[in-house]
Amino acid sequence: MDVNQIFGPAFIRAYDLESKFANYPRVVVDPLLISEFKNNNLLRNVSHSLKQESSYIKDMIRQSDDGLFFIDYLRAIVTEYENPDLYLVFLKKHREIILESIAGLNEHNKFTEKYTWMANYHNNFIDKLKKKNKSKKNLQELHINSSDFPSLQQV
Repeated sequence: MDVNQIFGPAFIRAYDLESKFANYPRVVVDPLLISEFKNNNLLRNVSHSLKQESSYIKDMIRQSDDGLFFIDYLRAIVTEYENPDLYLVFLKKHREIILESIAGLNEHNKFTEKYTWMANYHNNFIDKLKKKNKSKKNLQELHINSSDFPSLQQV
């Protein structure tokens, strides 16, 4: 590594994962890293057991339908101490970004697939929140429906 370049086996592996498997807007976690985490004590806090550390990791990553793990950023930023109103503002903005991004698309292509994946990820998270939360009214308006994609209705 120098000021302008990074190279080496780990960087090449990360590039390969991104270019071959991260077809959707997500940060993929290398399966080799998960395996190494389980087997290498140096990757864990010395005062935590593997079970404790694994529970922390499980709160930050999620396994996708294709079997790959990715950073579950919607869930990772939630803490039990966080202000729920601020989190709702974040989720509204997340929804807006998805809808604004797909609004300009008028044909089914790789970008449509990416935003559809992101809308499904968003909706899945909202559905999980609705199961946990008693105030489902506020959460329902955060859901993204296919009718929210008017530019793709004729597709």
